[in-house]
Amino acid sequence: YNWQGKVVWEYAHQSRVHHDIQRLSSGNSLFPIKVKLDAKIFRTVRHVPKGIREISSDAIVEIDAAGKELWRWYAHEHLDMASCGRLPCSEQLNKSGWTHMNTAKYLPPNKWYDNGDERFKPGNVLTMLRNWAQAMIIDKESQRVVWSYGGDYRGGLSGGHEATMIQRGLPGAGNILLFDNGRYHHTGESIVLEINPVSKKIVWKYEDGERFYSYAAGSVQRLPNGNTLISQDTAARVFEVTPHGEIVWEHKGNLRTARAARYEQNYCEELSKLPLH
Repeated sequence: YNWQGKVVWEYAHQSRVHHDIQRLSSGNSLFPIKVKLDAKIFRTVRHVPKGIREISSDAIVEIDAAGKELWRWYAHEHLDMASCGRLPCSEQLNKSGWTHMNTAKYLPPNKWYDNGDERFKPGNVLTMLRNWAQAMIIDKESQRVVWSYGGDYRGGLSGGHEATMIQRGLPGAGNILLFDNGRYHHTGESIVLEINPVSKKIVWKYEDGERFYSYAAGSVQRLPNGNTLISQDTAARVFEVTPHGEIVWEHKGNLRTARAARYEQNYCEELSKLPLH
């Protein structure tokens, strides 16, 4: 949509497009889609509850501005179908799907690749598989998973949402931010993690016990001043914290949010025309 509410671009896929979409400078778009698989193929490698005929997997697709598909990655072609990552398969195969991908983003230019680490080549794809409790990086050319993170802090990732590599020019550039929901481990308490992707050590974290919890969804954004914007989606709460964990701004609504993000007033002409108050 443009600022006048007119549809200026539209795309429909035969499968369900869900969770995330990244518009590239080329005009291409990257997003996950839901893929339905016959449960019989899972029964060959593990138990599937009776009555389950289909199990959802995911794919990542890139299209051009005309809707032509340029690239695709199928989870079930590159991941072990006998596995559900770090979590038990019983719930995933029965209810919300095998992988439940919620993030698909191209890596930006970063210091790790500049120093020779090919895993972090700009254009490789960073994704989060919530039901595997793992973030992964997919090599765009070979389609291999070349990096993954499940962590071990307080039992490791427990769900997980919105993996993103911090852009150049921002504090922590090159590190990866993760929203750890707290669905299975540290239940009822969410955690934001900043990870050095090479050492996989935690560089920074934010937690606040039961006062900070989003069972699903959630997002994180590093700001130019070094603070971090956190979208606690199921609680309809958006807040900004300092590196020391001090809350300096907060908004609490009555409708569930979805990946709230901060934009500078000069981000585009339409925003720059708005009053400051």
